[in-house]
Amino acid sequence: MLRISHLNAATQITGKLDQMGYRILPVVNTPLSCLNSDVNIAHPSEGNEFTPNPAEYIAYANAPTPGQDISVYTANVEGTARTVARYVQSHLSFAKNIVKPLITEFVESFTERTNALYVSPSENLTIEKLDLPAPMLVADLKDLIDDYAKLSPSAADFVKFNAPDLSIGEIIDLMKTGNADVDTAIEAWVATVGEAEIVQYYERAFGTVKGAYPRTHLVSTQEGCWNSTLAIFLMATKLHNSPPAGVSMSLVDYNVAMAKIRDAAGTMLASIYEMFQSYVKTQTLVRTAFGNKLIVVNPVYTQWIEEGGSDVLLYALMVTGKRANFVSEVNAARVELMKAWELHSAMTISTERNRKFLTMRKAFYDTMFDIVERNADPIFSHLKPEGASTDHIQMQEYKTFKQKFEECYTYLREEDFVDIWKLAKHVVCNMLFYYTDAGQILDGIEDACKTNPDMEVDEAALLSTIAYVTRYVCNQMTISKI
Repeated sequence: MLRISHLNAATQITGKLDQMGYRILPVVNTPLSCLNSDVNIAHPSEGNEFTPNPAEYIAYANAPTPGQDISVYTANVEGTARTVARYVQSHLSFAKNIVKPLITEFVESFTERTNALYVSPSENLTIEKLDLPAPMLVADLKDLIDDYAKLSPSAADFVKFNAPDLSIGEIIDLMKTGNADVDTAIEAWVATVGEAEIVQYYERAFGTVKGAYPRTHLVSTQEGCWNSTLAIFLMATKLHNSPPAGVSMSLVDYNVAMAKIRDAAGTMLASIYEMFQSYVKTQTLVRTAFGNKLIVVNPVYTQWIEEGGSDVLLYALMVTGKRANFVSEVNAARVELMKAWELHSAMTISTERNRKFLTMRKAFYDTMFDIVERNADPIFSHLKPEGASTDHIQMQEYKTFKQKFEECYTYLREEDFVDIWKLAKHVVCNMLFYYTDAGQILDGIEDACKTNPDMEVDEAALLSTIAYVTRYVCNQMTISKI
C-alpha cells in the first residue's frame, strides 16, 4: 500500500529536481511505469501551478479494487517486490556460490603457474666459500699436523689392504683422536661432508673399492681433496700398528705401508695449512674464478664483508670476467664494478620483465580455459534445456565468452596483471557470465567491505543488494530538462 512516508520521500527528490530545472519520468512499459499509472490521478489544467494533495493520492492508490481486498497498486507493488526478490536472490546465490569460487580458483591456479617467474640479476651466479675442514681449525690438531711439516713430501702409496667393511659409526670412531674438541669437530665435519662420502674415502683407501678416480687423488693439496686428505690422515693414524681383521700382510709390511700413507697425508695437510695461511696473510679474496662460479677465501671474505664489502662486487667480477684476486684489487675497482653490475641488472630486469609479461599472458589464457573446462557443468548446465546433452562448446554463451575473452587477451597490458583478482573478476563476470549481474553484486560486496573492513560478509551482501535494487529502479527512470 502507498504510505505518506513514500510520498514525502518522492516529493523531496522531485522538489530538488524542480529547483534545478529537471523532471523525472518512468520509462514506458516498465514495472515502474505500471506502478506510476496506478496512482496517476487526472487533474484539470489550472495555469502552470499544481500542488499535489498527498491524502488524495493515498486514498486513490489504496482504494480496494471492486471484489478484491486490496488495491491494484498494492497488488502490483507486492507482485513486483516478489519478482525482484526472486531475481535478486537468484543472482546473489549465483554470484556467491558459482562466480566467486571460480574467480578464486582462477587466481590460485594462475598464481601457482607464475610464482617462480622472477629471476634475480644474480641468478646462476655462485659464490662458494673456501675454508679449512672444521677439525683443522682446532689448535690441538694443528699442533699435531705441524710436526709433519718437517718431513719431505711424498706421494701416498696405497697397497691392497683389503680391510673389512665398516659402518659410518665405526669409521667415525676410527677417525677420533681422544681429544674432546677435535672429536666434536670431527662429528660436525662428517655431517657437513656427508656420511656416504666419508665411507667412500675409507673403502677406496683401505678396502677393496677402486673408486671412480685413482687412489692417489685421495691425498692431495688440491682444494677438492682437503676433506679426503684429512680423513685418510685420521684413519691411517689410528690404523697404524692396529691392523684390522682380515688383512693378509705381516705387521712390519703393514705398518710401513700405513705409515707412508699417514706421513704423506700429514705432510699434505701441513702444506694446506701453510697455503691457507698465505691466502689470509696476503688478503687473497678470490681464490679461483671460472664462468659463473667464484671461490672466495672464507676468513678474508668474512672480514671484507664486515668492513663494507659486497657480494655485488663479486657478481660483477663474474659477469665482466675482470681479474681481481686481492682485497685491494677488488676495492680499487669498486666504482667500475658497480657500474658494470648496474648495467647487467638493468639488462637482466628488462629482459626478465618482457619474458615475465609474455609468460603471464600465456598463463592467463591457459588458466582461463582450463578453469572453464574443469567447471563446465556448473557454468553451463543451468542454460541447457532440461534433458539436453549439448556440448558446452556448441552453446552460444560459450562462443560469446570465447570471442569476448580472446578480444580482451589481445589487448592485455603489463599493468593489467598488477591486481590479478580484479582482472580475473572482470573476465569471469563480464565475459564468462556476461548475461548476469554477478559483477555488480560482487563489486557492491567488495566496496562495502573496503568502506568498513570490520563488516561481516553477509552485511556487505545486504548493502550490495540494496544498491543493486536501487540501480534496478533508477534504470526505469529518465531525467530531462523542463
